[in-house]
Amino acid sequence: MTFITVLTSISPRNLEVQQHSIANWLSLGFNVISVNSQAEINAVSDSFPKVNFVSVERTAAVIAGKPYVYLDDIVSTLLSVDSEIYGIVNSDIWFNLNHDGITFLAKMAREGLLFGSRVDVKSLSTLDGEVYIYGFDFFFSDKYHFSKLPQSSFCLGVPWWDYWLPLALLCQGVSCREMVSPVAFHLWHENQWNPQLFNIFGKSLIGKLDEIFDNTITSEHLLMALNQVKNDGNYSQFSYSVLYEIWAKSNQVTTDTQCMEDDSRSLTNKIHLRSLRRSLYAKLCAAEIQNAELAKLRRDIIQSKFNKIPYIRALAARIKLLLSKIHCRNI
Repeated sequence: MTFITVLTSISPRNLEVQQHSIANWLSLGFNVISVNSQAEINAVSDSFPKVNFVSVERTAAVIAGKPYVYLDDIVSTLLSVDSEIYGIVNSDIWFNLNHDGITFLAKMAREGLLFGSRVDVKSLSTLDGEVYIYGFDFFFSDKYHFSKLPQSSFCLGVPWWDYWLPLALLCQGVSCREMVSPVAFHLWHENQWNPQLFNIFGKSLIGKLDEIFDNTITSEHLLMALNQVKNDGNYSQFSYSVLYEIWAKSNQVTTDTQCMEDDSRSLTNKIHLRSLRRSLYAKLCAAEIQNAELAKLRRDIIQSKFNKIPYIRALAARIKLLLSKIHCRNI
C-alpha cells in the first residue's frame, strides 16, 4: 500500500513552477495524482511523466470560465485509491520536510484533518517570506475522515473551497489541526482576484451551511455571521468570520525544527508572529466595529508592519484598550 498519496489539479499555466513543486512531492515519496479535464491532460501530461492523471467529464467551465475541477471529484478519486494517508494540495506548493516531518504529518492526519497555509516567498533558495493568512493550501487525512465530507459545488482554484473543507469536517465532528510551522512554501505572484466568483461561491457556502444548520452548527458567532451576510451581502466580512470560526475550533500544532530541513529552522519566530497577528486580526474583523483607529490597526497587521513579537504584544494591549473604550463585546 502507498504511504501518502497527494491529489491536485495541475494547471496548464505556469508549468515550470508546478514541475518544481511536483518534483518536490515525488522526492518526499508521495504518490501524485492530478485530476483534470481530458483537454488539460492532453496539454500537460508530457510535462509530468511521473504523475498519474485522472480524467473527469464535468468541470466548472460554464460557471467559472475555466475547467476547474470539483472538490467532490477529487474526493471521489481519493476514495478509489489504496493509500494510508491522502493529501489535497494546491499544485504550486513546495514542502520543506524531512523523514521525521513526514512521520509527524502522517500521525496527525490519521487522527483527523491536518491543514495549513503557505509561506509566500520570492525565492525557494531562501524560504524567507510572509505567511498567507487568507486561506489554506494543504489538507491531509485518511480515507475515513475524507469520506465524511458532504457533497458540494466547490472547486480547486476557486474561492471558498479551502474554507469549506475544514469547516465542513469540523461540523461533522472531525478533529482538525492547523499546522502553523512554516513547512509549505509558494513562489509569490499577484493574485488573480475574481469578485464575481467570490460572491457566487460565497453564496454556495451559505447554502451548504444552511443545509447542515440544524444538526451541526452550534457556534453563536457563525450563526450571527450567517444571518448578517444574508441581510447585507458582505461576503468579505463573512469570510473573516468563517476564518475566525475555523481558527477557533481547530487546534494549532507545530513540528519540532528537527522535522524540517535546515533552511526552515530560522523561521520558527514567524510561527509566533503568525499566531499573534492572526488572533488580533480575527478579533478585529469579527468585531465589525466602524472605528478609524481600529481599521488602521487592522490594515497594519495585514501589511505586516508589526513584525516583531514585542510590537505585537504592545499592539494587543492597545487594541484591548480601544475595544474597552468603545464598549465592544468580548469575542
